[in-house]
Amino acid sequence: MPLAKGEPDQVRQDHHENLLLCDAVLIYWGGADEFWLRSKVRDLARVRGLGRTGPFAASGVLIADPPSLEKDEFDTRDAMVIRGFGSATPASMEPFVAALSKNVHG
Repeated sequence: MPLAKGEPDQVRQDHHENLLLCDAVLIYWGGADEFWLRSKVRDLARVRGLGRTGPFAASGVLIADPPSLEKDEFDTRDAMVIRGFGSATPASMEPFVAALSKNVHG
């Protein structure tokens, strides 16, 4: 989980350290704007430059309410896109969990 409070430089540093240490990444896109989401997705592509040596076991973007045209049209090659409008269900998360399980437990 990201820091909830702190100076912008501290929050960014914590975010980068989390990307270096975690096995998987799930970006939750709810009320934030598209710029915020795109900056987080770009971070996934730049993580090797921060010092990460291996790939994530799974990476995904969970798109949640409120619906918008930007969310309907969003796609990326850097992460699995999971559309969870209304409510994300365990079934909607199955592809992410399967990728995580396959790549962590091999």
